[in-house]
Amino acid sequence: MSPSTQCPNCGRMLPPDAPGGICPTCLLAAMASDSIDDASEEPRLANQEPDLDATTSYGHSGGNQPSGYSGGNQPSGHLGDLQPGQQFGDYLIVQRLGRGGMGTVYEAEHLEGGRRVALKILRHSFNSPETRERFLREGRLAASINHPNSVYVYGTEEIDGTPAISMELVPGGTLEQRVRHHGPLPIPKAVDAILEVIAGLEAAQAVGVLHRDVKPANCFFTPEGTIKVGDFGLSISTAPRTQTKITSEGTFLGTPAFASPEQLRGDELDIRSDIYSVGVTLYYLLTGRTPFESRHLVQFLATVLESPAPSPRTLRDAIPKELDRIVLRCLEKQPNARYATYDDLRAALLPYSSTAPKAATLGLRVVANFVDGSIWMILFLTCALLWFGDLAEIPIPDPAEDRHFLPWYLINNTLIALYYAIPEGIWGKTLGKKLFRLRVVDAGGDIPGFPKAIVRALIWAMFPQLIYVLYVGCMRLGFVSSERLLLTQLMGMSVYLMIIILFSTARRCNGFAGLHDLATGLRVVATSSYQPRPVTHLPVSVLPNPESMPRIGSYYVLDLLSKNEQTEFFAGYDAQLLRRVWIRKSGASTPPVTKAVRNAGRPGRVRWLGGKRGADENWDAYEFLSGQSLVDLVNQPQPWELVRYWLVDLSEELNAALQDATLPKVLDLDRVWITAENQAKLLDFEAPSVKRQSRDSDSCVCGKTPFETARLFLHQVAIAALEGREVSSTEAEASRISVPIPLHARNVLDNLLTCNDPSLCADAFKQLPQKLPTISRLRRCGLLLGSLSLPIVYFFFALIFFSSSAKWLEQHPDILVLRHCLFRLQLLEATKNLDEKQQVEKRDLGIYVAANFRDMLLDKQMMSSATTRGILIPAQITIAEDTVANFSTVAPEEIDASSNRLGEFVTQDLHPMLNVLPEGTSVFFFLTFMCYGGLLWVIMPSLLFALLFRGGFLIHTLGIAFVTSKGVRASRLRTLWRACIAWLPAFLFPIVVIGLKPVADSTLPGGDTSLVLMILAVIAFVVIWFGLRPPRSLQDRLAGTFMVPR
Repeated sequence: MSPSTQCPNCGRMLPPDAPGGICPTCLLAAMASDSIDDASEEPRLANQEPDLDATTSYGHSGGNQPSGYSGGNQPSGHLGDLQPGQQFGDYLIVQRLGRGGMGTVYEAEHLEGGRRVALKILRHSFNSPETRERFLREGRLAASINHPNSVYVYGTEEIDGTPAISMELVPGGTLEQRVRHHGPLPIPKAVDAILEVIAGLEAAQAVGVLHRDVKPANCFFTPEGTIKVGDFGLSISTAPRTQTKITSEGTFLGTPAFASPEQLRGDELDIRSDIYSVGVTLYYLLTGRTPFESRHLVQFLATVLESPAPSPRTLRDAIPKELDRIVLRCLEKQPNARYATYDDLRAALLPYSSTAPKAATLGLRVVANFVDGSIWMILFLTCALLWFGDLAEIPIPDPAEDRHFLPWYLINNTLIALYYAIPEGIWGKTLGKKLFRLRVVDAGGDIPGFPKAIVRALIWAMFPQLIYVLYVGCMRLGFVSSERLLLTQLMGMSVYLMIIILFSTARRCNGFAGLHDLATGLRVVATSSYQPRPVTHLPVSVLPNPESMPRIGSYYVLDLLSKNEQTEFFAGYDAQLLRRVWIRKSGASTPPVTKAVRNAGRPGRVRWLGGKRGADENWDAYEFLSGQSLVDLVNQPQPWELVRYWLVDLSEELNAALQDATLPKVLDLDRVWITAENQAKLLDFEAPSVKRQSRDSDSCVCGKTPFETARLFLHQVAIAALEGREVSSTEAEASRISVPIPLHARNVLDNLLTCNDPSLCADAFKQLPQKLPTISRLRRCGLLLGSLSLPIVYFFFALIFFSSSAKWLEQHPDILVLRHCLFRLQLLEATKNLDEKQQVEKRDLGIYVAANFRDMLLDKQMMSSATTRGILIPAQITIAEDTVANFSTVAPEEIDASSNRLGEFVTQDLHPMLNVLPEGTSVFFFLTFMCYGGLLWVIMPSLLFALLFRGGFLIHTLGIAFVTSKGVRASRLRTLWRACIAWLPAFLFPIVVIGLKPVADSTLPGGDTSLVLMILAVIAFVVIWFGLRPPRSLQDRLAGTFMVPR
């Protein structure tokens, strides 16, 4: 057997890629016998923080686990503690920040550059060229990550034979410290922190790096509150590799309490291993403890490998159940059972962040409920058709007489409640709510569960009909006469009054909660889909051999980017960390970069890496930024989807720069760089490769305060980017944004120049990415379907009912004669002081009805069918039943005499088709014009609301507004003109159909039916094409309007 496949200690078979070349059993035994002298391997980055002792137990905090375990084969040579004021290489030690299994971290000042850094000095020296190469590879991996949520690595070097890494100094502290000092984080804050950790890890994954040591002690927070993931020193490349793992022989890398089971076993790792560690970190932030704890390492590791993770709700019952399930899914033993990507995990966590969904407006709830009601009616009719075979046969119980009415009422409303309760209890949303991104949640933002959902749905289904049911009960008991038709109709309309009462408690302060919401402690919220920042994927260029290139300092020069009388700008290359840099070579009179700018490491500022001032060399090196300058981008208008992120980045950077006095002396468009990640970076110098048509005279900024200058600069950037033209600060101060943008964005930009607080400005811009930038296709589709839904539903219901009724009437033609007689009897009953002729007519009608329709009237199933109820009103049915009772026995001679006296009144042809439809007209053609009449009930209110409120109910509900090409709100007349254009096909439809009907009857196979279908298909195609085709529909183009989010 090959030695490479056997453990050198026990001879067992080695698993693939075994850590340190030994089997897991021997590794655990070695770890159990080793004494761990220091716990906190990662820098604490807080002056007062002492080191911890980790020999007590495993799993109790985020920082008391060794992130590097040294077995018996580790080389010795520990470097003693460095004291404050001691020089180590080119660094001056300021203080010790922390110490752990892999080394010690100090706050240090780079003597040549004057920058404060976190200097990590590894505990062991290099014992071979291979070890040195591994260290360099680890440094390159860490240095390849440049993201706002990742700690930046400045460089790796060997000082006096000791390896060291210089990193960004993050002075806020660690998440482990925050939890240890202040207890578990509030749930939204904990989720926010993890979302930022995910962003940093996602950036690492994008360059092919797996962290392998995610834990609270490796997550740092800046004074501004940004979370940064640090210590990528244990990371490995996720790309295919033939070399061994970046480890030392006999070493377990990682922290056992936060390591995944496969990492402890030494299996091949992927992103799901880091997701496990993210889950443990979130568990710790929520509860202050890790899921697995033990005082014995072997027992602890066995528990991690075998036992399921306990629920965090056992330690903190305020954690929402769904969030609890998310955490436990991250902690699954099998990688396949966890979230597969960071996107999936982020989408699951977003509802529990501080930017959690807001209360849904009543308008959105009404529209969503209309959709759900339509779906329920379709389901009901489908089931009824399958059960009865014909809609005309569906029985409708009489509330006053039928004893089945109350059971029918309870069953129907219970089924309606189940339609809402089942999906809302399981997923938090019905189909209608999903379409409009609404969700039912409890007070903690969790899915309510079926018990609460069914109670809420039952109240919603039954409460509106409460008065009507009580009225029916009074009729059944005889307290109210069933013949009082007007009162019965008023009681039926009480449903709308009860709905108003149901929502009488709705206020903005309580999330528009109705009585059913308050009774169950639930609420309806509007969820927003996560919109990641757009990223431009640039091709990876192949670097030439650096040995043949000239050098500036320690950097190789790749290319000359720009040159003027005072400066030269080069693209450079760091051969040690294998990354590009910017090199700015200046004249001898150029002052050095200030200390504050050197230490500025904010996401919105280009990072200074090093530099030199002397008689022969005057240069500064900066991080390399992909992308292009803002000046090069404003040759054409940029979409608001991108510009909003630039304004957020610049507003946050300007606000921070005003606080620490690092605001650049010159603020101009050529001092802004837009990266490939769509981030805006503020430069302290003119951007390289900039080709400007003109230069700002800066006359407008003279005499202004720094905040006023920064405020005007933001306004200048917004105008230039959105309008696609360079503007000076003078021109910007006198201008407004004159392009269509969302109304909420216009409010922020219009108030910018009058804002007096930098923090308030930054907060206002920070809200912009959380709101809709444009009207999406889905929202356009919702507007289109919402406008046409009523006539479409009306058409299909009418078509089904008309067809079923026609079939039923063919089988029961006498019911039309009965209705004719009962209508006349109803008039005679309502007439006072009948003359002798009218009395005879009344008696003859009674005899005729009793003699000819007795069997029909006594057939309960037929009289309760939907078609009968649609033809005969309740008052007529009551008259018919009384008539049958009064004329129970009538002689045949009297029946013949009555029939003869009635004559043509009872013998005329009453077939509906002959009375209603003109000759040669199809049922489909007739129903189309019936639905056109229903469409008028949509068109006329739409035009009226467009004139009065600049948009109808659906427009306001969907958060849509109309603006002109200058970006100002469209006038009422312009909005009315747009509505007229939108409904023009509906106005022209009957004219075209009637005009072409003679031609269609003679040429088309289906006659007028084919004509209607063809015209409807053309209209549907035009409406859908121009209604969903961004950015502007046909009616917007003709009316000169733009559709934007409100």
